[in-house]
Amino acid sequence: GGGDDDAAYARMAGNDVNALFDRKVRWKDFTSHLPGVKCKKCNETNTWRQLLQPEAWEANGVNAMFCCSKCPELINPARAQNLFVMQLRGLLKEHSEGWVRTAGDECIEKTRRVNTGQNMVGSRMVLRELEFLEHLCEAEATYAGQDTRGCRDAAAGMKRTVKWLLETNGFNWVDCGQIFTGIFGA
Repeated sequence: GGGDDDAAYARMAGNDVNALFDRKVRWKDFTSHLPGVKCKKCNETNTWRQLLQPEAWEANGVNAMFCCSKCPELINPARAQNLFVMQLRGLLKEHSEGWVRTAGDECIEKTRRVNTGQNMVGSRMVLRELEFLEHLCEAEATYAGQDTRGCRDAAAGMKRTVKWLLETNGFNWVDCGQIFTGIFGA
């Protein structure tokens, strides 16, 4: 697992118990490791948060999604969905390669030849990334307005991909929310 990720999660849980149960609180300051989509017009890289949960969505509704945050350029939702899947595959590939940070002052920064050490892309990091992306994709359902560009379909496709990855790979971690719900019936 990722020692740094686990320690950060424990600190977060200790600081704010609400963060365990309220996804908006939990993901408020989270920074994704996935780069997002570069605008073809101004070359600004737009994060997945900017594309899926834009700040100006109240006025524009669903059509505020998949827009450049710097210029008024619209980003093709199907292109964004393809890049989303490619970036997720890249993250999973990097995780499965098992690169380990070396300890000490050796010549190399990382290796796969050491069988102990901290994985550079740990399981916990992948799980948190997937949970964050699922949270971003769920916002689409709250946006009003007529979707003329396919934003809802793209966000739904992204959510299906993330949900499938979480359902097939996310059971290695205990969901405290489900445990507490079972105990307290809340």
